[in-house]
Amino acid sequence: MGRPIGSMRRFLKKLKLPEGTRYAILTTELKPQPDCKSGRMPTEEELGKCQLIIPRMNKALQEKGLINVAQEKVLVIGLKGPLEESWDRKIEKFAEEISIELIKRGERGDIK
Repeated sequence: MGRPIGSMRRFLKKLKLPEGTRYAILTTELKPQPDCKSGRMPTEEELGKCQLIIPRMNKALQEKGLINVAQEKVLVIGLKGPLEESWDRKIEKFAEEISIELIKRGERGDIK
């Protein structure tokens, strides 16, 4: 828990792209739950220790000279779902960030 699955780690390790290639990351992570015994929610510091998927993926990709354009995580309420309530707005925002970056670079002539 808290790191990319094995197949993703292997993929990132083997990935060969030209330096300066831009990338975006969209992940799902388990929504923090209150402690069973105390009922206390984990603090941001405690969450930071176990939610390392995006930072580890960024590190692996940036070591290869790639440039992060956008990143977002969608929280999953249980091990098999469902997704958090606002997941669709997060995806729309994520897509907008990518589109804006493409417009800045002049790579999407069809977007006005």
